[in-house]
Amino acid sequence: MVTLCAALGLVGGPIVAAVGLLILSINTALNVLTKTNHPYLQTAGTVLLVSIIPLLLLGGYCLDKLDERITKFAELTREFNATTK
Repeated sequence: MVTLCAALGLVGGPIVAAVGLLILSINTALNVLTKTNHPYLQTAGTVLLVSIIPLLLLGGYCLDKLDERITKFAELTREFNATTK
């Protein structure tokens, strides 16, 4: 679960950024070409761009938890190997 969380947070961030920038650029092009405002596109693009921050924070937090689990597993393995020799 932690691995999935880290992957979604760290891979999802750039994907969300690209989609947000694409939506905002489409909105800007439509504003220039048709001289009309598209508030839903602007809001969607902005929300996607802002959501990068929590996604990256979540991914980093999950990576820290995953690192703690790996470190603890390595310590337990070393202790087990030391007691069985």
